[in-house]
Amino acid sequence: MRRLWVSFASAVAVLAVLPSAVALSAGQPTREFIGGPSVRSWPAGRTCAFPLQRDVFLNREVATTFPADANGDVRQIITGDAWEKFTNLDTGKSVVVHVSGPSTITYHADGSLEFVSKGFTTYELFVTDTPPGPDEVLSIGRLVIDVNTNGDYDVVSQTGQQISICAEVS
Repeated sequence: MRRLWVSFASAVAVLAVLPSAVALSAGQPTREFIGGPSVRSWPAGRTCAFPLQRDVFLNREVATTFPADANGDVRQIITGDAWEKFTNLDTGKSVVVHVSGPSTITYHADGSLEFVSKGFTTYELFVTDTPPGPDEVLSIGRLVIDVNTNGDYDVVSQTGQQISICAEVS
């Protein structure tokens, strides 16, 4: 099983914003700033063979949330700049990546969601994932991820290039 910790890190923040945005929309899309810095670390063996830290040091993303469709789906488009620094906490070696999206998230009425990125996105593969993790991946191109109601996810499709962040900072 895969647990979603995608650098649509902003998307995780958006989950907290979604209900209020939909309630206030009154039939019109709403726009909210969802950016801001954040730091997350994983222990050795979780995403890389070594402890890894992700520092979203610049995030100017905005979410545009559209009113619910007749079937209850709510669509959200995330645009704007975000920059992340990944650091191998054992060696201090780091790499900076621009994760600019844009991304579209469709929240389904049953609590599942679909994430589609058409640009630069990072996501984690854990030990139990297929392809085998652990790894931190930079996806350049179209990426489609389905997330079930438990937060487990499947990479449905990827086109373009995938770069191992773990390999870059090892």
